[in-house]
Amino acid sequence: MVVQIYRQSGAVLAIHFQEVMSLSATQIGLVSGAMYLGATLVQVPTGILFDRFGARITLSAMGLLAIGGLLWFATADQVLGLAASRMLIGIGHGGVITGIYMLAIAWTSPERMASTSALVIGLAGGIGGVLATTPLAVMLDRFGFLTTFLLLAAVTATATVAIWVLVRDHPSVPHQPASPPVPRQSESLQQSLRGVWQIVCNRDLQKVIVMGSCFSAPFMTLGGLWAGPYMTEVFALQRADASYVLLAMMIAFNLGTVAYGPLDRWFNTRKYVVLGGVVVMAALLIILAFLADSDSAIAIVLLVSFAFFTPMYPVLMAHCRGFVPVQQAGRAITTVTLIGLGGVFGMQLGTGMVMDALRDGAGWSAADAYRMVFLILAIALLLAASVYARVRDIKPRPVAAAPVA
Repeated sequence: MVVQIYRQSGAVLAIHFQEVMSLSATQIGLVSGAMYLGATLVQVPTGILFDRFGARITLSAMGLLAIGGLLWFATADQVLGLAASRMLIGIGHGGVITGIYMLAIAWTSPERMASTSALVIGLAGGIGGVLATTPLAVMLDRFGFLTTFLLLAAVTATATVAIWVLVRDHPSVPHQPASPPVPRQSESLQQSLRGVWQIVCNRDLQKVIVMGSCFSAPFMTLGGLWAGPYMTEVFALQRADASYVLLAMMIAFNLGTVAYGPLDRWFNTRKYVVLGGVVVMAALLIILAFLADSDSAIAIVLLVSFAFFTPMYPVLMAHCRGFVPVQQAGRAITTVTLIGLGGVFGMQLGTGMVMDALRDGAGWSAADAYRMVFLILAIALLLAASVYARVRDIKPRPVAAAPVA
């Protein structure tokens, strides 16, 4: 919940950075994307830590880094400081979503991993996503930037303590000591790194990794960054009104997360659930590009619909898990997450640079610049899907063999 406040706050912060601090689109993209760059850099070591020490110790220790980043971010007033502190927040929170998957693997059956993780991320993340829209905008207006993020640092400290006190890496067997997890300390660092390389060389996982580059980046670039400025610049909405649009997108996003969870079991396929969501997302972005400045109501409907169909990552992660033994699950999931979070940084910074080049360099209108952003996101989704379409499906339930005549 806490992590989603920071990950989903980019669109509200973008309006603040644009109107209060007069940052350019490229600078806004850099500051927002720095959090994802930090999370990207820490994915491989985090995966090794999860497999060696478990979620509780890893998340509690990393949470301290995030608290330090928040205190720095609250007091920063220059682009470099804002970006560096966001990067530290990203490092500290880089393993939280993977931690949920690791706990879902330990506490649930394999066929329920996707629906369980989707339910947790959808409900808890939904609360955080909602808080990152209108409530955050109200806090910034009422209390200011410094006080708001000092309060959020205190909330993060409370959550970090709660992880240490409440989280357990695996169930306990009744009337016996806790069941031993899969041995973690038996691997040397060299063996752990070799395990990461084995995952990267897995041909099936390579295709999942390519799709993973877009499991979060399109939504976090649009709903997590540019949707707010798009509504204020193109349709002249006030900051409060734009925050309501972001609120609707976040609610739709997290409803979509819960909705995606059981689909792989219902249809007994993971690959085609992901591909179906990607096709719908790309279609909505293309329509939005053509209607970018036509009517605010149409744009809002398209944005909210796009948000609902975006969160296919629980199914993609369950597909990823199917290609590796449980001992390497942490590394497999964090490898896909690494590419996904790196994609967020690249898309947020890249689209900011594109908008500055088109508006300041080529004289394009704001609507036309956003139109190009929508098309870039659609093309990225379709290119990733074209590679992923060739991957082997991992079905939640075995297909019964045909009876012998």
